[in-house]
Amino acid sequence: MPGVSEIKSKYLQKTWQELKVALKKQIELSSTSSDFNQKYRITKRDFELFNKYAKELTWLSNQETNSIIEHGKTIDEKIVFLFHRFKFTYLPKIRIAPTVPAYVLVEPTSVCNMRCPMCFQTDKTFTTNEFMGKMNYNFYTSIVDECFANGIGAFTLASRGEPTLHPQLIEMLDYARGKFLELKLNTNASRLSAKLSKSILSSVNHVVFSIDSHLKKEYESIRIGGDYNIVLKNVQEFWKIRNSPEFRDRKIRVSISGVKVLSSQNPKAFKSFWERYCDDAYLNPAEERWNTYLNTSHPDLKQSCIYPWERLYIWHDGVVNTCDVDYKSKLSPGNIKDIGGIMKAWKNLEWLRKKHLATERSMVTPCDRCGVSHPTYS
Repeated sequence: MPGVSEIKSKYLQKTWQELKVALKKQIELSSTSSDFNQKYRITKRDFELFNKYAKELTWLSNQETNSIIEHGKTIDEKIVFLFHRFKFTYLPKIRIAPTVPAYVLVEPTSVCNMRCPMCFQTDKTFTTNEFMGKMNYNFYTSIVDECFANGIGAFTLASRGEPTLHPQLIEMLDYARGKFLELKLNTNASRLSAKLSKSILSSVNHVVFSIDSHLKKEYESIRIGGDYNIVLKNVQEFWKIRNSPEFRDRKIRVSISGVKVLSSQNPKAFKSFWERYCDDAYLNPAEERWNTYLNTSHPDLKQSCIYPWERLYIWHDGVVNTCDVDYKSKLSPGNIKDIGGIMKAWKNLEWLRKKHLATERSMVTPCDRCGVSHPTYS
């Protein structure tokens, strides 16, 4: 996604400063009440960490301050969102796992209708019956219910496959609606319809269309199996519906994201073309994510990765992981159906966190050969 420095504040500095004072005052006044932790969806331990490290709110990005200003109507609603972002962004960056995972990503299906050269879907040992499938709807609703009950704030429908290939995606979106502070969908936009578009716009806070070029020939050379004209039409129709009287006042972010894998791809031209049909458009540099297990290992790799502290994936069959670079689940602590739920799965990743903190990721496959790593807060 765009770097933090690229996202500008949409409000006057005075607006944020006044709200920041109000937030800090209300937190201080409420912190001794017996229902504080339940009311603001933060555990006692995580609130102690907030007071120790983050209560001055200097760590918030422009995107986060924009979101806090826009979220809800009351100061209490804004505090809930603030604490969510503390657990989602601040704690992982100082390599402390929140008590409850702040971010869960659910895979409606591992099947995809495209074969992009930078994606693990090109690995023929992955696209076999062992790994391919679609999530049972009742299993999905049980995951949503558990996430909601545990106060998990961010929930995404996406992962190794294309979510719109699931025949019950609309029902999935409808079921998750209103249960999370941040509900997101990633899709290649190849199967959008008016009905699906309206369901997306009624449900999510953020939708990301994965499109790698604004040029037909270039797009189809990357998105193997994709039809540029269909995708362009779908995105145009989606944007038209988004700006219709029915949805124009709904707070939803529409992004168009691509991966730069060819020297011919022009980030500025990409942005200029696609931002006519979205709120932000950007090309990300390619990461060493495909053919993960055949990549050359890096014995000198010491920098920890943020994922074990930040997120939890649940594949279509219930296998859990903290990383989709590890698309064959070598790091998985098991199946959530056997482990006994999200909280136990989250705790069962502590061994991996310890390895990364001890600068021993080079002893763990595929962490030893992965190009994804993230700096910590200084």
